Amino acid sequence: MNLTVLIADDNLIMRNLVKYYLSKHSIENVFEAKDGLEALQIIKSNKIDLLFLDLRMPNLDGFNVANYINNGQDKVTIIAISADMTKENEQILKKLDVKYFLKKPIDPTLCNDIIKKILEGYTESPA
Repeated sequence: MNLTVLIADDNLIMRNLVKYYLSKHSIENVFEAKDGLEALQIIKSNKIDLLFLDLRMPNLDGFNVANYINNGQDKVTIIAISADMTKENEQILKKLDVKYFLKKPIDPTLCNDIIKKILEGYTESPA
């Protein structure tokens, strides 16, 4: 799959876990960012299709990263990840066009189901 993914999370173990789930779907073109500012630098200089976005990161949080993406021209599918995934946070994120949510610790089945659903959308799109 030629999907380009960015994992933005300040926790190395979490980034490695998400990379593991992506590898199960043969997704290997993966960037990593340890904070929101680094994530924005990667987004500005690369075509990112899918973003795993932690909400609580140093320097710039996931809400601000999602807001930047929502106001940009490139379409990026965002999967928000947080231990603090409340209904209020989901409502804020939905207004920023975030459709997928994962609560930490990540449920592997739910994560894989979301990845499959996103991949199906890419394979059904005309080239």
